[in-house]
Amino acid sequence: LYQYFKENMHQGRIQKGMKLPSKRLLASQLSISQTTVERAYEQLAAEGYIVSKPRSGWFADYNDSDFVHSKMPSTSPIRKAQENKQWIDFHYGNVDSSHFPFSAWRKSMVNSLDQYGHELYRSGNALGELELRTLIAEYLYQSRGVNCLPEQVIIGAGNPVLLQILCQVFEPNISIGYEDPGFPRSREIFEANRMNILPIPVDDEGICIQKIQEQQPNLVYVTPSHQFTLGTIMTINRRMQLLKWAAENQSFIIEDDYDGEFRYTGQPIPSLQGLDQHNRVIYMGTFSKSLLPSLRISYMILPSPLLKKGHEITSLYKQTVSCH
Repeated sequence: LYQYFKENMHQGRIQKGMKLPSKRLLASQLSISQTTVERAYEQLAAEGYIVSKPRSGWFADYNDSDFVHSKMPSTSPIRKAQENKQWIDFHYGNVDSSHFPFSAWRKSMVNSLDQYGHELYRSGNALGELELRTLIAEYLYQSRGVNCLPEQVIIGAGNPVLLQILCQVFEPNISIGYEDPGFPRSREIFEANRMNILPIPVDDEGICIQKIQEQQPNLVYVTPSHQFTLGTIMTINRRMQLLKWAAENQSFIIEDDYDGEFRYTGQPIPSLQGLDQHNRVIYMGTFSKSLLPSLRISYMILPSPLLKKGHEITSLYKQTVSCH
């Protein structure tokens, strides 16, 4: 109602000095309460659009000629033609919203609130809800060959948050071998935590083991199922060499499996973690690609040597993802 009067005064349909309907009459005509009309009139009066005259009523007090208004330019034919085109978004961080089962998702959310609404008032487990961590552990074993228990799973609001937690698990100033080229955001997080970045080249089989052996980093960050940005898949020989190196040097491997579930031909590539026999792989995954980026739900699988320290650091952050 406030916006209606305001626009009509700007457009000259309500002239200065014109009397407005009484609050009772306007409320009756629009089938709304007098309080609503009163609040609209009071806001207009506060901004100088109308004035109240005793025993006479409300009057428009706005003169459009006193103000200079810039008009929005009309949409050009070129812009209209561009808007009519069909665009395909190739950005790696986005998903096709038209294929998301919104109705099923909404129904599941409502059912969840009906069943567990009484638990809305608790803060939740610092590692993430046990039910979700159990399902993740079962799902990863079936789909990616990951071997883990629910207590090894830590849920976080996206991989950057989990990487931040992981950086606190290790001592400062340690060296990390990083794929070159590689995912820039993860590298920036490591740099912000004062890790010593050692660029390791990538060839058509994956990260170069010889360069790792020369540099001898404490950690190695890899994307073996779909190398970012080249898209190559690390061969089984290269995977076994990397695992052997980590075991011999008591180093750890961060396996970022950001979209390892997506394969256009054949089955998904088994995870590096599933091949690990010495508890040297930290596995990371996300629901941003398979569900929605806006959910901000990712997970990290810690090997047993890092569990105690990992739980201590995670408890400081509490739970970064809503338990509902």
